[in-house]
Amino acid sequence: MKNLVTILCHCNTTTKLNVLRKNIAILKSITPDLDILVVSHTSVPSDIQEEVDYVIFDKSNPIMFFPERGSIAWWNIETGSGEEYAIENKNGMPVALRLESIVPDYGWAALNQIILAAHIGLSLDYDYYTFINYDLKITQEVINHIASPSGVTLSTNLKSEDDLSRLSLLLNILDKTTLRTLLSLFSREEYTSRVQGHPDRLAYNGIEAYWDYLVRNEEANSFREYTVIPTPLDDEIDSEEGLHYTDNFNQNHKNDLFKIFVDNSEDPKAYVYDIKDIPSPHQNKTIKLKINNQIKSITHPQVIALAHPVEKLGYFDPRDPDVFVDLTPKVILPAGFYRHIKISSST
Repeated sequence: MKNLVTILCHCNTTTKLNVLRKNIAILKSITPDLDILVVSHTSVPSDIQEEVDYVIFDKSNPIMFFPERGSIAWWNIETGSGEEYAIENKNGMPVALRLESIVPDYGWAALNQIILAAHIGLSLDYDYYTFINYDLKITQEVINHIASPSGVTLSTNLKSEDDLSRLSLLLNILDKTTLRTLLSLFSREEYTSRVQGHPDRLAYNGIEAYWDYLVRNEEANSFREYTVIPTPLDDEIDSEEGLHYTDNFNQNHKNDLFKIFVDNSEDPKAYVYDIKDIPSPHQNKTIKLKINNQIKSITHPQVIALAHPVEKLGYFDPRDPDVFVDLTPKVILPAGFYRHIKISSST
């Protein structure tokens, strides 16, 4: 049986490229009859191109931006939280906070790679089409399935903490008919749809939830028989590596003296929290923030208003007051990145 293995990748660091090289070498050792296609949104080095049979370089990288679709992380800070987090209003009453961080959605970009590779692959007339992430940890179980494909074989993801049974994009082995069926079902409009009656709720919690729906939903597909690899699979690279904003709720990465979450809405604010005791000889917990040309001293967790626009934001290092730490780049976010602070009084 002729099997074309497509590797989905966006290898924009040396570490990622080396993982890709390693997995190509493993795949080539499985069987000499295995063909490999690499599809990437970034250019692929010539040494990697020489090791595979086909390369698709697509610069489009269709990332989705809010409000069409975004990935949101949130943190609810209740009124009963510890003193390092708790804040009060002007009347001394406890206040609850909700921090929201919205980043672009990369799910459709991954599915778009499958679509591109599928159109090319089907024209080459293979019996099976295997799709894997470039950083899949290739176990012996994976090798066995790729070496001897039989029917539709799907996988789950060890990192899907909210639902370990959800089907994954880490590894999927499809026959020709199934691949054609799925191609006819992929819809950007459907992926970005909302729950009926709830315009703020996405119908699918990520691309793997959408993939799971297409495979499992009886009304959505015309194939019924498939095998799920019993052991959940894992990948090597953390999904956040390579992003500029890897810490959703703290933009002070210079030290652990305090943490700060910067709201970049039309009414910008900053939540300062988890203020540490400054080591001797200073013996204080005062953080001096500079907001444009204003200096504000912070001694306990609080939400402070920022000037609009924010032209300069930073702080003077309490251990060496002559040192100014500039946080301004953390305020000016690229398109598609949003941070919000929502405040509500305790009842």
